[in-house]
Amino acid sequence: NQMLYLTGGLSRNFFALGRTVLWADWSRHTGGLAQASFLGVASQTSQTDVTVYTFVADAFAAADMLRTHPAIDAERIGIVGFSKGGSTTLLAGDRRFVDALSRSGQPFRLHVPVYPGCQVYPENPRPTGAPVRMLLGDADNFTGTSGCFEIEAKLRAAGAPVAVTVYPRGL
Repeated sequence: NQMLYLTGGLSRNFFALGRTVLWADWSRHTGGLAQASFLGVASQTSQTDVTVYTFVADAFAAADMLRTHPAIDAERIGIVGFSKGGSTTLLAGDRRFVDALSRSGQPFRLHVPVYPGCQVYPENPRPTGAPVRMLLGDADNFTGTSGCFEIEAKLRAAGAPVAVTVYPRGL
């Protein structure tokens, strides 16, 4: 498995514009979940200058680029995102985004949103069928958690395999 890591600090159209990226072997940090990993590095603007939808476009552009690398199994790319990157990770699991933004038409095979902002999500999701594993902190006073449970319910109702772990006293 290969994982794409996103944080809330990527710049405007970072991957789509061909910005410099960093290959990083984070596999030792994934507990065997990933054999290889990829991390985007940005040095430009604040994340508040960029919509989450631009992040989603960047995620699919990065995955399309990863699929061209000889060491990457194009059929086994997952996505992990933190904060705004977590919101991106959730949205990237909707079939409409895959159809509109992935040149290959391939969805991510696993979605791990970590402390995502759950304020923006489709009312009627069309999940790709890939597992979603949300990681939340019950004391998170920045992104919050209430909207995440609504998203969990929407995904379940749409038939998606979803699991939520809430860390007690997690900030």
